[in-house]
Amino acid sequence: MPLPPRRDPSGLAVARVVYNEQGMPHLIHHPSTKPMLTRTLLASILACALVVGCATPQSARTGPPAYTSTSAKPAVEVFECIANAWEAQGHASEMNTRPTSVGYTLTLARIANTLAVVDVLKAETGSTTNLYWGSILGGGELKDAVQHCQ
Repeated sequence: MPLPPRRDPSGLAVARVVYNEQGMPHLIHHPSTKPMLTRTLLASILACALVVGCATPQSARTGPPAYTSTSAKPAVEVFECIANAWEAQGHASEMNTRPTSVGYTLTLARIANTLAVVDVLKAETGSTTNLYWGSILGGGELKDAVQHCQ
């Protein structure tokens, strides 16, 4: 038994369900809606790109840190802990780590877009950690890992 067509909020039929020879359902988009769906998708992607922008590590550091902490742990220990935690969260392929003259920097980037930057600075007694957001919305699990490693 055929199902009624799927409709968008305005009532326009955008798809219908058909069944193949094995009785499996398939969603078939109405031909007149494909260009509309494509235009809508492209417009949404463009709008997101304009809102988020392309952040660099330098541009992420222009404002105050989203999170700052001092720790009695040495900078290398805090840095390695954060890197391991972010890797365990599935960000290994997106991380760039490097030592600096004053500590360590960990950058999380996706498609040339900096999502987050962590600077772990050497201090006389331990370290100081600064977390900056780039073009990320949220980032709770990333911040949790930084806090946990202090």
